[in-house]
Amino acid sequence: MERDQYNIKMCDLLSDRNTYRRVRTNPISTLQTKNNELVKWLNNNNFIDDREKNKMITYTAQLPSIYGLPKIHKPNLPLRPITSSMKVPCYELSKYVGRILQCATTTSSYSVKNSFEFIEKAKLVKFQNNDVLVSYDVVSLFTNIPTQLAITIVKKRWETIKENTKLSQNKFLEILDFCLKDNNYLQYKDDIYKQIFGMPMGNPLSPTIADLVLDYLLDECFEKMIEKPRFVAKYVDDIFAVINKDKIEEVLRSLNGFHPKIQFTIEMEKNFEIAFLDVKIRRQNDSLMFNWHQKDTASGRLINFRSNHPKHIILNTASNLISKIFTISDTCFHRTNEEKIIKMLRDNGFPSTLIRSLLFKHKNKIPQTKKDDRPTGYYNSVIFVPGLTENFKKSIVNKTKNILMAYKPNMTLSHLFTKLKNKPEKDKATDVIYKINCKGKPNEPCNLCYIGTTKQFLRQRMSNHKSDIKSNNPGKTALASHAIEYGHTPDFEDVKVLQTERHTSKRYTLETLHIINNKNNMNRKLDTQNISSVYCSLVS
Repeated sequence: MERDQYNIKMCDLLSDRNTYRRVRTNPISTLQTKNNELVKWLNNNNFIDDREKNKMITYTAQLPSIYGLPKIHKPNLPLRPITSSMKVPCYELSKYVGRILQCATTTSSYSVKNSFEFIEKAKLVKFQNNDVLVSYDVVSLFTNIPTQLAITIVKKRWETIKENTKLSQNKFLEILDFCLKDNNYLQYKDDIYKQIFGMPMGNPLSPTIADLVLDYLLDECFEKMIEKPRFVAKYVDDIFAVINKDKIEEVLRSLNGFHPKIQFTIEMEKNFEIAFLDVKIRRQNDSLMFNWHQKDTASGRLINFRSNHPKHIILNTASNLISKIFTISDTCFHRTNEEKIIKMLRDNGFPSTLIRSLLFKHKNKIPQTKKDDRPTGYYNSVIFVPGLTENFKKSIVNKTKNILMAYKPNMTLSHLFTKLKNKPEKDKATDVIYKINCKGKPNEPCNLCYIGTTKQFLRQRMSNHKSDIKSNNPGKTALASHAIEYGHTPDFEDVKVLQTERHTSKRYTLETLHIINNKNNMNRKLDTQNISSVYCSLVS
C-alpha cells in the first residue's frame, strides 16, 4: 500500500464522528497526575508494594499514536486501527486491573485457549439429525464495545471478581472507569483525538474486557432460548456452534439484538465442513472429524533453514509444526498432510534428508509423561551471531547462575517494511542512549563526544546538562566537567539518539558498550578487563 493511499484511509477512518472526536488540548499532564494519585493510594493502602508502585508511576507519559494495519484478506484493504499504548499514563495500571478481571474469564464455559483444547471439547459432541455447523464473527469487536456496558457487566460479575482482589467495589470501579474512559486519547501526526466509543486495540485491558462482554452476551442470549445450541466454542471474537438448522436465524437475531453496536456475521457449513481457528471441522454421521486448515491468504512462510538463527531453534520450529499438524488432524488425513509438510519445509529451504528424518522421529517417538524439567532461572535476549554467541554462552553465561539466553536476529521484518507509526519528536524521546558532540571553541575544534542515558524526556535531560554547565557544577557529569574545564561548547542542537531500551539495567549496560566502542569519548574510560562483566550484565 502506497503511503499516500495509507494516509487517505487513515483520515477516512478518523473522520468517523461516532467513534473519534478531535480535541484541541493535550490532556496528558492531567491523566498522568490522576494515574500517579491512584497508584500512590494503592501503595499507601498496601494493595501494591513499592516495586509495583515504581513500575506503575510515570513522569514521561505520552499520548499513544494510532496507525492502521491493512486487512490483506479483505477487498479494498481496509485498515484495522491500532493504538500504541505502551507509554500512556495508565498502561501498567490497566495491566494490574486486567489481572484482577481475568479470574472472571477463566471460568467461561465457551472459551478455548487453542486448537488442541477446542478439539478435545468438540470430540464429545453428539449430533442429531437437524444439527449443522456454523460460525459467528463479531464485526470490529474492540472498537464496538460500549465502555459503560463493560462497567455494568463488571458490577454484575463482582461476586466472582472480588475473590481476586481486596479492593472495594467502588474503588475498583473508579480505577476501571479511569482506565477505560479517561485514557482513550490518541494522536495521529499533529492532531489529537478522543475515542468516544469502544475500546482501542492496543490497550492491555481490551482483550479481557472483550472476553467479559462476549461471555455475558452469550449467557444472556442463550438463557432466553428454549432450545440452546448443542455446542459453543469461542476464541476472542470467533464463535463456533453446533445448532439445529431451524434455529440458526433465531440465534443470529438474538445475538444482534443484544446491543446495536455489537453485530455478528454468520458463516454456514459448506459440503458438511467449516473452518474454526486452524482446524477444518467435518461432520460425519453423528460425530465430528478434524483436519489441519490454512487460510487462502497463508503464505506458507516459516523460519528459513538458512536464516541467521541457532540451529536448534530452526529444527524445533519444523518439529513443532509437524507435531501440531498430525495432532489436530485425524489419521485419515495424515498422508495428505505429510505431503503438505514436505512441500512447505522444502519451500523454506529444509533439505529433503532432514525433512524425512524429522518425520521419522515424530512417527516413532515414544509417548512420555510430561515433566516440569524446564531450566530454572530467567531469560534475557541477545543478538545471535554465529560462532560468537555460542562461545560467549560457554565462556560466561554457563558460569553464571540463573541466567538463560534467548536469541534474537539482528535483522527483523521491521527493517523491511514501511513504518506505519508516526515517529515521536526527538526531544520527546525517553529511555534512550544519546550522544553529544563537542564543538570546542571557535579556533579550537574538539573531536570528543559525550555518551549518556536517560529515562526522562530527552529535552529535559539536555536542560539539566545546560543547567550544570551554567551553574559551574563540574561534578555532575563528564560533559559538564569537560565544558567547564576547557571552556568548550557541547552541540546541544544536534543530539543523536543511539538506541532505545526500556529496561534500566540493560540501558546502562548498552551505554557502557557504546562508550567502549567510541574511542573519542569524554566519559570515564573502561579498561578491557571490564568488558566481560559488561556483557554478562547485558544478559542479566
